[in-house]
Amino acid sequence: MIQVIDFETTGLIDPQPVQYAQVVFSNINNIWETEEVVILPTKPIEWGAMGVTGITNEFLQENYDLKYDEIRSGKGWIGEGVEYLV
Repeated sequence: MIQVIDFETTGLIDPQPVQYAQVVFSNINNIWETEEVVILPTKPIEWGAMGVTGITNEFLQENYDLKYDEIRSGKGWIGEGVEYLV
């Protein structure tokens, strides 16, 4: 299986993730799984990052799935049976 993860961050200075999207698919039967997660950072998103992503601090406050401290360790991000992580 292959898992692809893409992150959006608060910006260039000491970045924290604010959103990630992942796709997992199997070579065997081509089943795709997708997931998008909004993360509430401990610092405000920079203006440049807002311009690129369209994600605002207000959006994060109202729509987050996880807090930054909950995802900081990275545990549980790699799916079971994943051979390649991109």
